[in-house]
Amino acid sequence: QCAGLPAEVAGCPTPQVCVEECPRTYWTFVQGKSSDLQQFCDKLTPSQLEDNTTLISQLVAERSCPAYLLPSTPVLGRCLPIFGLGRRAETGKVVAKMKAIKTEDRDGLDSESLLEGIDYVINKIDKRSHGEKILSYL
Repeated sequence: QCAGLPAEVAGCPTPQVCVEECPRTYWTFVQGKSSDLQQFCDKLTPSQLEDNTTLISQLVAERSCPAYLLPSTPVLGRCLPIFGLGRRAETGKVVAKMKAIKTEDRDGLDSESLLEGIDYVINKIDKRSHGEKILSYL
């Protein structure tokens, strides 16, 4: 699965990293390095992850590693946070946990912005699917 969208689709500089499995747990860089983190980082060697002199905050600032991970599920080859895929009425149950997740600026994760981002990705995937269907008829 590929976490992230290509810049020409998403319109943002978020690095795309292909992973075997989508993240299953909540993690933020303020928790420190994790052995499971390597697959979500770009061009990171095991020694860099194990090296105590390389801080996770440095890897996040260099955009080698994400600032946070959220439990996600594969949707058409993309990892989308399960937070935004369930019934929106149930999302209130995890908002406090989301605020505890720290972004690279050390701000709490804005759940409304996250939901808007998930909606954006779903709409892009939906439009792409319609375009592929149209092209298949030509």
